[in-house]
Amino acid sequence: MVTSRAKVDYDPESDSLAIFFADRKSSTSIENGDIVIDIDYKKNIVGIELLNATKILSYLTKQQIVKDTLERITDCALETKQFGNNIIVKFALTLSNKKIIENTIAVPIMSGEKLAALA
Repeated sequence: MVTSRAKVDYDPESDSLAIFFADRKSSTSIENGDIVIDIDYKKNIVGIELLNATKILSYLTKQQIVKDTLERITDCALETKQFGNNIIVKFALTLSNKKIIENTIAVPIMSGEKLAALA
């Protein structure tokens, strides 16, 4: 997996967190519960959206993540890779106090179609 800088957009009203590559455009999405993976026309992953982000991140990190915390994100690194029938997404969110929230999510792909190799 190669780490790339990504943009972050957090909407506290809907509690949704979007992590995306600003220079790439989504053409389709894979939804798995409250996790949405955006894919471009070449089948590269271009972003991920977490619906109910505070709940998902609190569960993943085993620490309480509140909306105020996500509003203080200043930087983000994102790694993506397909491994078998899963999309592996590793992220590191840097907050204004320099604290880093990081974790890895594996999202199953329901179809047998492979995504493009991610570099």
